[in-house]
Amino acid sequence: MEQLKDFDIFKNLPQQEIDKLQEIVKIKQFNQKEIIAYEGDFSSEILLLLVGEVKLYKVNRFGGEIFLCQLREGLLNAPREKEQFIFANLECKKDSKVAFFAKDLLFSMFEVSPKLMQFFFIQLQEKLQFFEDVIKRELVFDSTAKIAYFLVHDLEDFNHSKKQDIAAFLNIQPETLSRILKKLSRDGMILQGKEGRVQIQDLQSLKQIYKKEEI
Repeated sequence: MEQLKDFDIFKNLPQQEIDKLQEIVKIKQFNQKEIIAYEGDFSSEILLLLVGEVKLYKVNRFGGEIFLCQLREGLLNAPREKEQFIFANLECKKDSKVAFFAKDLLFSMFEVSPKLMQFFFIQLQEKLQFFEDVIKRELVFDSTAKIAYFLVHDLEDFNHSKKQDIAAFLNIQPETLSRILKKLSRDGMILQGKEGRVQIQDLQSLKQIYKKEEI
């Protein structure tokens, strides 16, 4: 049986608290492209992504995907006492492992273990910050600002992802991504290698692109 202590997300949690969680957890393995849950599914469990990568998306009335974000660690749903339905479709982009905690047992632990409550509160805060960034990206940034922000904050992921996936993540067309990258290259802000890998040449100018949008 896999141990929670083996996953980085628990590295700052005392062992005795991890042992408590170990008693009520089910760790499940999901393969790439496998669906963990569908939007609207009822859940009596708290889902915590331990390792891997999960895409969150909704489907519009025409059957098209509305991409929300990708998570590599953390809460996949919110720890709420009321009845809970899954907010979005959860699809694995890579082989992933997810911890399932029975909500009623977990909430009982919160009453006697402030450290556990604090751990999940921090996870929730990080998720809220993540979605705040998503909202900022979608409602405030134009296409150039989206790309500049991604390059500054997630250059390694950018260079390890397919351009089509990056375009989907940013909710822009692949052609738009290519055009803006070429412009940033011409302007001396980035350098593109033969395999499409990007090196940042002018960090401050890149930051200025999206900081202007935040004003």
